[in-house]
Amino acid sequence: MQPRNQLDQIYKFLVIIALVIFGASGDLTQRKLVPALFDLFAEQEKLLSPNFAVIGFSRSPISDDEFRASARAGVERFSRHAPISEHVWLEFSSALHYQSGQFDDPASYRQLAERLAHIDGDHRTLNGVPGLVFDLPGDIDVLRLRKTEAQQRKT
Repeated sequence: MQPRNQLDQIYKFLVIIALVIFGASGDLTQRKLVPALFDLFAEQEKLLSPNFAVIGFSRSPISDDEFRASARAGVERFSRHAPISEHVWLEFSSALHYQSGQFDDPASYRQLAERLAHIDGDHRTLNGVPGLVFDLPGDIDVLRLRKTEAQQRKT
């Protein structure tokens, strides 16, 4: 593992990495995904880049603050770093965002793309949307939520 000061130097050059969690208002996000991300963030070695953002996407019409409150409840209950430091939580939770939308509505994905662009212009997503949501394989590309082949070759 690299010393912390070397990691800090590397992180300065990284773009913001946005992780989109589809179905984010559900139990898996509260019990497993967000606590695991928090654990990576809270490690002494800071295993999660400080240049990250998490965007929860789901049908439930909740605010960023409500999403953060739900995430905190999960972290307090399931994180190996519980009880959590208020300072660490505030730093981590500032990277948590929420966007409500319908999985079968292209306008919802456009709104999500706008939200991602607002957080950072060069976003990358980890995508767990069921394939049956889209009629054509290119639908996600049209909505700019997946890198084009040319962009993927550059990275």
